[in-house]
Amino acid sequence: NDLESPVWDDGAPLHPVSSTDKYSFNHEYGFGVINAEGAIDLAKRWTNLPTSQSTTVQSNLLTVTIPDASTDGDPSTFTHTLTVDSGIGFTEFVEVTLSFEHDSFRDLEILLESPSGAISRISVPFNTYDALSAFFGAAFETLHGSFQFGSAKHLGEDPNGEWKLHVTDRIPSVDGTFVGFGITVYGHERAPGVPTLDSVEVHPGGGMLDVAWTAPDETGDSDITAYDIRYIPADVDETDPSNWTLLRSVNVGGELKYTVTGLTDGTEYDVQVRAANSAGPGIWTEAASATPRISQCVLGEAVRDRTNAGLIHDCEALLEARDALAGSGTLNWSTDTRIWAWDGVIREGDPVRVTKLVLREKELDGTIPSALGNLSNLVELNLRSNELTGSIPTELGDLANLEKLLLHNNDLTGTIPDLSSLSTLKMLWLSGNDLGRDEGIPTWLNSMSNLESLNMWGNRMGGAIPDLSGMTSLKLLKLQSTDLTGEIPASIGEMDSLSGLYLHKNSLSGEIPEELGQLTNLRRIWLHSNDLTGEIPSELSGMTSLVDLNLRNNRLSGSIPAELGAMTSLESLRLHYNQLSGSIPKELGDLDNLKGLWLQGNRLSGSIPAELSNLGDTLTQWRLRDNRLTGCVPAGLAAVEDNDMAALGLQPCP
Repeated sequence: NDLESPVWDDGAPLHPVSSTDKYSFNHEYGFGVINAEGAIDLAKRWTNLPTSQSTTVQSNLLTVTIPDASTDGDPSTFTHTLTVDSGIGFTEFVEVTLSFEHDSFRDLEILLESPSGAISRISVPFNTYDALSAFFGAAFETLHGSFQFGSAKHLGEDPNGEWKLHVTDRIPSVDGTFVGFGITVYGHERAPGVPTLDSVEVHPGGGMLDVAWTAPDETGDSDITAYDIRYIPADVDETDPSNWTLLRSVNVGGELKYTVTGLTDGTEYDVQVRAANSAGPGIWTEAASATPRISQCVLGEAVRDRTNAGLIHDCEALLEARDALAGSGTLNWSTDTRIWAWDGVIREGDPVRVTKLVLREKELDGTIPSALGNLSNLVELNLRSNELTGSIPTELGDLANLEKLLLHNNDLTGTIPDLSSLSTLKMLWLSGNDLGRDEGIPTWLNSMSNLESLNMWGNRMGGAIPDLSGMTSLKLLKLQSTDLTGEIPASIGEMDSLSGLYLHKNSLSGEIPEELGQLTNLRRIWLHSNDLTGEIPSELSGMTSLVDLNLRNNRLSGSIPAELGAMTSLESLRLHYNQLSGSIPKELGDLDNLKGLWLQGNRLSGSIPAELSNLGDTLTQWRLRDNRLTGCVPAGLAAVEDNDMAALGLQPCP
């Protein structure tokens, strides 16, 4: 090659590199200038190649004319294709055998195209008789027979598929004949690619590191059979392979993680991982570093099983949280006390972990520490009925296994953090605090499809009730005394798992949505002490499981729907202190489970239906005063001891 060529000096490709090429490659100067530092760094991670393989494909006798180049038109190209089907996955070198009968070989451009589309320029035309052609003599003039060419252009490619030979006569001279060609691919089965080293973390049991990784995107030409790990003290020469400690086949199936043991606490280590298949091991990952240490929980009495990293982490999280949580109160959490004896700490599972923290009514007056978010196996966090202040830390959203979060009856303030990541949460009780003042009910609640119980009463959140129909598992919704305004959303009628709906003591207005009648599992609905108007929808009779209907202290008008008499499970009917008019429907006498009937303080008129005597067997209390009723009190009602017959001013019927 021409050592004075600037192309060689700067390593730039002479010809454009196609997007399909595996490597940058110059057709006259090969791979060009090498970055020595990069090559040495790469060599540190190289491994022995798998067993070499080769495969040869030969064309039949073709004897195809290669038309001479035209003097006034585009040259014509002859293309022939060979298909390689082999066990080779990684190409090292390609050998090409060509057979020609041609009297002016220097006219020809010969290109080899791989299955990936990468092109190797085997021969280029020489338009003039120059010193180079004079040196080689007639070889540039005549070509009769077979010749071999080698190409490293396709290093690293998968050779399987169609290889195309393109022959073009570019200089007008003479015709020629293409007799045939063959290719031999040298290479080997492809080893796995490089895994992703996700983490090297300190195992708090001492002298250990927990290594986790992800399988490589490229598994090679066969399934991954094992992973190897190697480690070395960070201050030791890594370029000498003998300085590394190699752990072979540390993971064959299962989770991609491993605990390296026998390390020295306080010494920093570099760790690498590689994958292996039947072709052998792949390339090592870049190194990640960590320094082993031993936890105070192990040095003391708190945790005796030093291999249980999860429990040690739980212990450390609780110790970090102790003082902030207790405030002026006390918790017996100490490294001198076994963790199973710690206040409120419940351990379960194999290996054992902290799954519940139950500290209700412990006179704790601190704050909720963010460190509690590190209790990764926690199922229940119960801090209710203390004197905790401050806000709810966002880190509680990291408790991926949490099912119960009970923080009610404290003095918590501030914004309610987004807890929608807690996909397993079933119970969220935040009532009796001062959370989310004037911020409204969080809209992220609508994504909590597994939540079964939501209790937020007493927090002055204000605003309208957002769409909560996405909470498809919700059974209990308690939003009373939260300064809510606006109308009751009809979409609540889609929450067909509801058994308890408590929206009382707010400032809700508008009419009661008839869609609530679709809640066939609802047992209690309290809408009292709002500003609801309009008539009581007859569709509410569809709530066939209802035992308690409380609509008192609103501005409801119109008559009492006779259809309510079909709600045979009803035990308590409270419609008092509204603006209801008309007569009492006789169908209420069919409510044979009714225990309490409150209709006082309305504009009801007419006589009391005799059918209400049927209620005497179950009814324990009734109120009908402050209406416009006439006539007498049916005997069955008069027999109920707890009544307001004296204030009603009517006598028992004879």
